[in-house]
Amino acid sequence: MTKKILLNGESWTASETHLRGVDAFGRVHFHLGAEPFVEAVSDAEFRVEYMPRQVVVDSLPFTDKGLAVFDAIFIADIDANSLLRCPDVRLRGKPVPNRLKPMRDYYVNGCGLMMVGDHLTFQGIKVPEGFSA
Repeated sequence: MTKKILLNGESWTASETHLRGVDAFGRVHFHLGAEPFVEAVSDAEFRVEYMPRQVVVDSLPFTDKGLAVFDAIFIADIDANSLLRCPDVRLRGKPVPNRLKPMRDYYVNGCGLMMVGDHLTFQGIKVPEGFSA
């Protein structure tokens, strides 16, 4: 039986400025960091639905029912604001359900939940380089 996994995050956008004499050139790169994982399990008994970070903000389910279609949920390198401050909150000031509560219930009810963080996972936003909690 194929297991259905929802992989959230593990994507980022990098912005660079190249200085050449008195001229400055900007470049932006978008990275899908989960692609090697998705490819590695493509022949296994897993079907991975990959939701990059910028898609999570709009599309991660708000309900137990929306999450229940998955056998496991992986959260990879996603900040709390991406889960809690969706566009309805940020742009329109509308209240929305807390997405973390159905995720907690999903786990408590016996489904798989895995969190993979990065170097700032437990330190918060805009922590200076070299700082450790």
